Amino acid sequence: MFEDIERQIVDRIERVAAGSTSAFAAVVNGCEAFLDVVLDQQVSRIVLVDGPSVLGWSTWRAIDYATGGRSLRAGLDAAIQSNEISRVNVDALTILVSGAVNEMALAIVEGPNRARTRRAATGALRRLLEGLRHAPVSSCRR
Repeated sequence: MFEDIERQIVDRIERVAAGSTSAFAAVVNGCEAFLDVVLDQQVSRIVLVDGPSVLGWSTWRAIDYATGGRSLRAGLDAAIQSNEISRVNVDALTILVSGAVNEMALAIVEGPNRARTRRAATGALRRLLEGLRHAPVSSCRR
């Protein structure tokens, strides 16, 4: 059941991202779409709370990477290849962005006002991702 919900979430994210004007915009819009999905209490409970506790963190991470992580990596790689964001190790970047978005999702779920926390997340997420566009990187290996 968890994997089915993960796939449904990724399908929704990829539909949103596909309508974007650039690879970078697709990453931003995809991350935003994920944060919108967790506003649904049932989805957030299964994906962010019950999933890790029932499956264990290792299994949860493996499934998360095989679904959403793979999609996020493809988007980040496309943004790197199109020179929209700095060249950096795409695997490390995927883990960092995924971790940030998942933690923000948990903050939305656990906060006293999901809608307000979600709105606050928009500015922070966009600023974080925008920083990838201008971050100087002296030596990167892919």
